[in-house]
Amino acid sequence: MLKFIAKRIGYMFLTLFIVCTITFMLIRAIPGDPLAGMARKLPEQTRINFYAKYGLDKPVIVQYGVFLKNAVLHGDLGESLTYPGRKVTETIMKYAPVSGRLGGQALFMGFTLGILMGIISAFKINKCPDYLVMFIAILGVSVPNFVLASLLQYSSFLRMLQLYY
Repeated sequence: MLKFIAKRIGYMFLTLFIVCTITFMLIRAIPGDPLAGMARKLPEQTRINFYAKYGLDKPVIVQYGVFLKNAVLHGDLGESLTYPGRKVTETIMKYAPVSGRLGGQALFMGFTLGILMGIISAFKINKCPDYLVMFIAILGVSVPNFVLASLLQYSSFLRMLQLYY
């Protein structure tokens, strides 16, 4: 059993390494660079200083080595380009609890509704409630999240207008 767990942990680290490598290389394959939008407005020497500060003047393989060393050994994902002076890990730690709570609520709600709908479907096999549950399940899987979110926001906006007037 210990050998199985060690093997799975090894696969986990291998998968993380592969995902990090692919993501890093795909980001670098995009035309331009992270500072391109900001650097257009800056004088040449300031732009060169930014590239040197963030290590973008080095070859890609060196940038990847620095990224891996900082991320793995120190847990440091670097400084934010959008918010200079703020570490990426600080931003993640600031918003992770909110995202985690929202994800937990969604998981709980989905689990609860799924179990209830499954029970209803099991008791009413090949009857109207069973077909309705199947329709809702297929609709839930088929409709993209951004469409569903827009519809829910629109319906809550309409409800708010009804309460106000």
